[in-house]
Amino acid sequence: IYSLGAVMYEMLTGRKPFQSNDTAKLLQQIAYKAPSEPHLVEPDVPMPLSKIVMKAMQKKPEKRYQSAEEMTLDIKRYLMRTRHRNEPSSKSLVVAEPREQLQERRPLFSPTFWAGCAVMVASLLVLYWLWIGGHMRLL
Repeated sequence: IYSLGAVMYEMLTGRKPFQSNDTAKLLQQIAYKAPSEPHLVEPDVPMPLSKIVMKAMQKKPEKRYQSAEEMTLDIKRYLMRTRHRNEPSSKSLVVAEPREQLQERRPLFSPTFWAGCAVMVASLLVLYWLWIGGHMRLL
């Protein structure tokens, strides 16, 4: 949960929650210091998202979300509120497309897949040829 909060922080603000060239100082910041709230670092970050990130990054585990599901529910509530208000935000959230839509636009197997298959078949043929050749010499 904490790590997810840190990733969300970086996605929303464009910077890591803690920064230092010294590893010991960085670890100390991570362990004991609270990062600046995302909406203070990047004014376009909506306050509810900022609160979600800060709750996920709480130092004491009992103050954090107790499960990913609990965090997901808060994010869904935020998304539902913004949809109902039709609030255009300056930072638009990219929501993943349903799996069916992705499959319609992508070919089932890419050229890279077929190239890999060709390499595997060629490798198997070479190995077979070497195996047969080695057995023929023994006879």
